[in-house]
Amino acid sequence: MQRPYIALAGLLGFSLYTLVTMLTAEQSLLAFGRELMSKPDTAQVVIDLYLMAVLACVWMYRDARGRGRSLVSVLPYFLLTAVFVSVGPLLYIVVNGVLRRPPNGVCGEGAGALATVDHTPLVDGSKIVRMPASGRNEQIL
Repeated sequence: MQRPYIALAGLLGFSLYTLVTMLTAEQSLLAFGRELMSKPDTAQVVIDLYLMAVLACVWMYRDARGRGRSLVSVLPYFLLTAVFVSVGPLLYIVVNGVLRRPPNGVCGEGAGALATVDHTPLVDGSKIVRMPASGRNEQIL
């Protein structure tokens, strides 16, 4: 992701809306959550939302590991996801889309252009690229 403008807009808009809502709410966040879980129809929506949150956490963890980072680096995002669900993944996308390079060994744009790079230089200084679509190895300089 070159520039995460959509994620940034979503993060800012939703965070501002959440802040205003929490400041003007007549009940606490915990009381609101208990009320939602007390009825089967609203509980289904909450359960569905948190299933997606778990999937987002798995994705963030795998992405961080692919970038060579530890579990500790994504714990703040997990905490935000547990409390505000979409804020954690949106912030992760914004921070990693602006400040970070692609995961180790991956280059190109889009799924069709992905290639795995062996970062060990050959004697002449070039590297080997594995193209998954063709199954061929190609040498690059």
